[in-house]
Amino acid sequence: MFHKENFHATDLDLHTETNQVDGHLYYIRRPYEVSHFSPRTALLDLVLFPFRLLRAVFHFLNFFSLVYSRKPLTTASGPKLNHEQQFILLLKDKLIEEVIIA
Repeated sequence: MFHKENFHATDLDLHTETNQVDGHLYYIRRPYEVSHFSPRTALLDLVLFPFRLLRAVFHFLNFFSLVYSRKPLTTASGPKLNHEQQFILLLKDKLIEEVIIA
């Protein structure tokens, strides 16, 4: 239905093209940027690789822990609240629900 033509521009990047119902082709045009690579960033990536790998393995295991036991491997709880503070939070939550429903 649509005639798609490849546009080439040496000094521009053409991103996220979309065809409209009327046949027009729209895209985002940005100036072309050359990726910068330096030995410093390569060295930094090399040094951080073991930590990034351990983090990925942890998140992988955390995902399966959440799926099968519904408990994360880490605890992410806030400060300990006494009974009165919990009650106040509960009342505020109920008040917000009533405002949203009404």
